[in-house]
Amino acid sequence: MGVPGVDVPEVKDVVDVFVADRGTPLVSFVEATTDEEIVLAVARTREGTRVPMPVGERFEMVWRGRDEVRSVPVEIMAIVRGENPLWQVRAVGPATTGQRRRAVRARMGRTVQVSVEDVELAGTTLDVSEGGMRVVLGHDVVAPPRAGTVVDVQLELSRGEVACAAEVIRHFHREDGRPDLSFRFIDLPSRTEDLIRGEVFEELRLQRARGLA
Repeated sequence: MGVPGVDVPEVKDVVDVFVADRGTPLVSFVEATTDEEIVLAVARTREGTRVPMPVGERFEMVWRGRDEVRSVPVEIMAIVRGENPLWQVRAVGPATTGQRRRAVRARMGRTVQVSVEDVELAGTTLDVSEGGMRVVLGHDVVAPPRAGTVVDVQLELSRGEVACAAEVIRHFHREDGRPDLSFRFIDLPSRTEDLIRGEVFEELRLQRARGLA
């Protein structure tokens, strides 16, 4: 089927599944590859719900290759039933450079500092993607930034630190009263996007190994 990592993803890779009539990507994992097919775990939503699709369904599979994001159109040829159902798919077109149209998100707790007019607010991420993050701040924060506010953030990842501007998008209600906000990263360099994406995919792999994804 081609060169692993270039024409097709490699075994254990995390892949984005883009279906034409869905507004958000699904997430899957490569279980095996042969000369004729790729075996994928049935794709899940960001919340972890499996999304069944019939034989004959076509979708775009996007993954992080060795040097760039790659994409290939595939078709489901067979479904393997069981406790952990699988799709057997085959390529129906050539692999190309993928487009980051949407960002895959992973639940993860990472330390983050939010700077608002020289005031430092400490928090912990609830989830992270290359497009943004959701953060819960400390109990001592009584005046969190409003939606639309642009702030500076420092996000501590195992692969390195991300320092950038971000816009507050939304506030969420929490029973414990702690500020819970979503942020959109602004003008991230491609190298920083790669760093975040690598951390997100690694976290998804770890969660899958623990049976959480």
